[in-house]
Amino acid sequence: MQQRMEKGFGPTYEVDTVLTDGSTLTSTHKVAAVGSLGTASGRKAFMELPAKMPNLRFVGVGVTEAGVAHNEPTMVALAEFLHGCFIARQATSAVASRGARIAPPISILNTDNVPFNGDAVKSHVLACDYMQGLDVEDANALERWLRSSVVFHNAMVDRITSMREGDTNVPRAEPSPAKALVIEDVSHVLPATLAAVPGVILRTESGELPLDIQLKLRVANGLHTAMTYTMALAREFTTDACADASSPILPYLEQLFERDVVHMASELGCGREAVTPVYVEWLARLQHRHFGISTFFVAQNATQKLSLRLVPSIRAVGAAGEAPSDFMAFALAAMLRYLTPIGEQPRIDEQPRPVFVGRLDAPGDGGGSLTQAPHPEALVYAAGLKVDGRAGTYEFADGNGLVPLLLRPLGRPRGASAVAV
Repeated sequence: MQQRMEKGFGPTYEVDTVLTDGSTLTSTHKVAAVGSLGTASGRKAFMELPAKMPNLRFVGVGVTEAGVAHNEPTMVALAEFLHGCFIARQATSAVASRGARIAPPISILNTDNVPFNGDAVKSHVLACDYMQGLDVEDANALERWLRSSVVFHNAMVDRITSMREGDTNVPRAEPSPAKALVIEDVSHVLPATLAAVPGVILRTESGELPLDIQLKLRVANGLHTAMTYTMALAREFTTDACADASSPILPYLEQLFERDVVHMASELGCGREAVTPVYVEWLARLQHRHFGISTFFVAQNATQKLSLRLVPSIRAVGAAGEAPSDFMAFALAAMLRYLTPIGEQPRIDEQPRPVFVGRLDAPGDGGGSLTQAPHPEALVYAAGLKVDGRAGTYEFADGNGLVPLLLRPLGRPRGASAVAV
């Protein structure tokens, strides 16, 4: 977060929203204080907060998928912070008999993109080394309190963001969709007024949020995934190019939805009327002509996206007694083609993850730019990864690299043997 001091109050941060007419609306948000867990003093100040805030109600967790993992620093810090909250609540309870108000449960609110993120964060907090390092009696008492007095809400987030040009600290976002943040609250501990915030929806019945997650993953995310690798290989460097009149992308997505994705309705028992509006809204969001983001940035973590976003739809088609369409076959082929290393691989032994080099489709050879977009030189699209339009190459990483390594023989001259396939 970039600190900016406004007269009359403390630090603020900005968010740019790109409207459909191309104008940018910048909103300024006030915060009480800003710190960092990345410094010793910042971490110390953070861990002192529970004693100062014994009636704390909400803790936000906004790390990416990589941060929601065993012994990741954020999970360890959250465990230590909640231990401090436990100690502060014990002190509050000690004086409750003298009329002090008993503090309500603490809500952990997640804004990361991991399905059932609350359950995942809870499991990592309970299993991290900080918890294991406590005295057995203290650890047991803390665990009982975490299970009874802390609610790790599952949530679904869905708003495309990038960053302001020239300032990576300022988010650049599309207008807020109907379901920007859906929070599961089956314990009914969140204030109902939260649902009045535009784009925020509370799900208070068990089974409601899983449907929201599947609709997002398999309709919006699934179609986004299907188009991303086709566009990236064809030298379309931003997603908004799909809205050009000459682009075949939107008709392709329509066929993919109608022939494959829509089968999720019968699988999930939700009816097509619950699925089609998600598709219609997503198509409108894709056609925001002033808000394109890097296709290569979106293409990261391809194998994970394949398993979460497209494979379930393939299974649903099979369960309906049909075969996946040619459009789904093409979507899978594009993803595997993207993941195929071609040429020299100078970064294949890098740690903690290997980096591979792929090759863009050649212009005029059945591939190339769908709309004749310019071909930039050495464009960095993520930390340590770049695409070079003139050289016709791109760098990519994919988890532990197993799938690209398996595909590597197919990228070598005369390597596409039956054994390699």
